[in-house]
Amino acid sequence: MEFTAEHHYDAEPAAVYAMFNDPQWWRTLVERAGAESSRITAQDATVDVHIELTTPQKARPFAGDTLGLDQTFTWTPTDGGWDGTFRQGTAGKLPAASTGTATIRAGHGGTDVHYTGEFTVKIPVMGRKLEAMAAPYVTQIIDLQQKVGTEWLSAHKG
Repeated sequence: MEFTAEHHYDAEPAAVYAMFNDPQWWRTLVERAGAESSRITAQDATVDVHIELTTPQKARPFAGDTLGLDQTFTWTPTDGGWDGTFRQGTAGKLPAASTGTATIRAGHGGTDVHYTGEFTVKIPVMGRKLEAMAAPYVTQIIDLQQKVGTEWLSAHKG
């Protein structure tokens, strides 16, 4: 399943970049996403996030009661902002992963962030069905990132 998302923040690109590399912002995000536990490390321009959360009911036959997710974001400065790559995978029974790219650029009086990625579940016959079942959760987390980011930047101005 391919996905794209556009976020806009009323802040300078450097502030958005700093937020994306702040472990406390990630803690706030994963707590709001319902994580039962998390481990977040940030070094240079790379953030590694591990969370444990309750598996959605429909996925429990494939993933068990608890789902572990590992995510890595890496950013590279460019002339116009930052380019990033991300990868996310499940730890455990469910072979699901997402990979993609992100950009941080000045735009519309603030900062635009663009995501492009692919989410896959590698289970013969059932993979596509599970991807479709997961689509609302993937969208929900992307939307939550925008909401938490907007709140964070408003609270951490200047």
